[in-house]
Amino acid sequence: MFLKAAEQKAGQVGLGWAVTHLREQAGLTRAELSGRSGLADAELEAVEQGHVDPTWGHLRRIAYGMNTELETLLQLGIELAPGPAGDRLRKQDQEAGNFDAQDVARDEGEGERT
Repeated sequence: MFLKAAEQKAGQVGLGWAVTHLREQAGLTRAELSGRSGLADAELEAVEQGHVDPTWGHLRRIAYGMNTELETLLQLGIELAPGPAGDRLRKQDQEAGNFDAQDVARDEGEGERT
């Protein structure tokens, strides 16, 4: 239970850092992104500081406001997640990616036999 909570917090912090990084890279202030995403400035600040676990809706609106893909935001959040809990998240993400690649290879192989 503690590990799951640590991973969740690392994910929140990583997402916050990702939002801040992508926002600054886009040349936007927090107020500008707030206006573009429709989120209150205080909500956006809480996300950036890793104080809240944003909903999928919030993340989609943030990504849209920065004119980036949701997948880009999520992947950067995983990459930036801090500490051992972040290491576990990256490992899980890598294993999930390997699993998906194995599924695709298997599915493609089955398609050739039919």
